[in-house]
Amino acid sequence: MVPGGLVERWIICGKASCRCATGERHGPYYYRSVLKPSGPRLEYLGKGDQRVVSRLKRYQVYQRQMARLNALHRALIRLLWQLAEPKLQPLKRTGGGQ
Repeated sequence: MVPGGLVERWIICGKASCRCATGERHGPYYYRSVLKPSGPRLEYLGKGDQRVVSRLKRYQVYQRQMARLNALHRALIRLLWQLAEPKLQPLKRTGGGQ
């Protein structure tokens, strides 16, 4: 996996005699979206270094699966608290101590 987002762009060059003038765009051109200290940046990957592109796609799948797992985990914790709440007793303060 390679961390970052994968951006796929199809472009129109603007030349009147080009195939993209009829709607057939150039591409895909791939970019890796990364967050730098100066802000978000796109790193050009070209028409497709397929190894990097497939690693970025795997990273996106991983991120989606982790988000789904986190949502399931939060739902499970909510259910456990709902089950436990009626059985919880308030703490009794004792007279001694500090």
